[in-house]
Amino acid sequence: MTEANFTTRALRVVNGLEQAALLDRQGNDDEADTLLQGLREDVGALQTKARAMCNDAASQELIAQRGLRQTLNAIAETRSAEEKAQYSIDKLQAAEDGDEAALDEAVKQGTSYLDKMVDLQAQINELSRQIRENAQRVKDYWWVPGYGLYAAIQSLQDLLGGKEGDLESAIRGYQEIGREVSELTQDTDRLKERLVGLKRQLADLHVSEDELKAQEAALEQQQKSLAVAIVTASTVGSFYDELGVSLRGTKDELDSAYGMADRLADSVEIIGADGRLHPGTLKDALTYLADQADRPPIILQSEYAECTALE
Repeated sequence: MTEANFTTRALRVVNGLEQAALLDRQGNDDEADTLLQGLREDVGALQTKARAMCNDAASQELIAQRGLRQTLNAIAETRSAEEKAQYSIDKLQAAEDGDEAALDEAVKQGTSYLDKMVDLQAQINELSRQIRENAQRVKDYWWVPGYGLYAAIQSLQDLLGGKEGDLESAIRGYQEIGREVSELTQDTDRLKERLVGLKRQLADLHVSEDELKAQEAALEQQQKSLAVAIVTASTVGSFYDELGVSLRGTKDELDSAYGMADRLADSVEIIGADGRLHPGTLKDALTYLADQADRPPIILQSEYAECTALE
């Protein structure tokens, strides 16, 4: 013979209690007592299952609590890593901005040196031309007294020498600025590369934080649902405990079971499809828990805890 499932057992208990209470009110005490005594096996099985389900829910609640603590710690660590990454990014960004400003200034100085070099070269070319012209005049008119012309050529040569010195100085300055620009460019490129890596790391950390927050929300909801399951199993288990005592006792104790039929209409909170508590009756809670008992259990992992509500 196939053993009845828990839903069938719960319906037999609920219907049996209601029918026994009706028979008792009609004066059919013996028939009512016989009906109640026939519920002992079902009540015993349901009582044991309610306690087991309450213990299971308490165990899973511990696991959810531990997982939530671990997730919160992971979120805190991730945020700390985000702050460190952001600090490094800000520091590198400031360094890059400084290099960029220095690079802009160096480029301006280089342009200034280049303009100066072009101008000096033009002046040198002009002085060279004048010297050549005067030298040609001296060659053509050497026989004409012209000491002043020799002095003019010497003056131009002296001026040319000064301009050539300025040009060499400008070239050295331009070369120095070129080296500075090269170094700043290389340093800026390195900073940009490091910034790209840090920004990618920060983005990954943000994704991890979002995932952890979603996990936190799921664990919080799971913990709430398990707390609700404990309340329901505790309420149902306590009812079966009392009913079991009445069915195993004396005639007077058996009579108390009739009064328990009236409690089936008591208002209690039961779990809805959304996993939250909703107004219902004790009868609803009995049938709900039995239906859950017939479903495959969802075990997070191996853990054990006592459902103290049923102690």
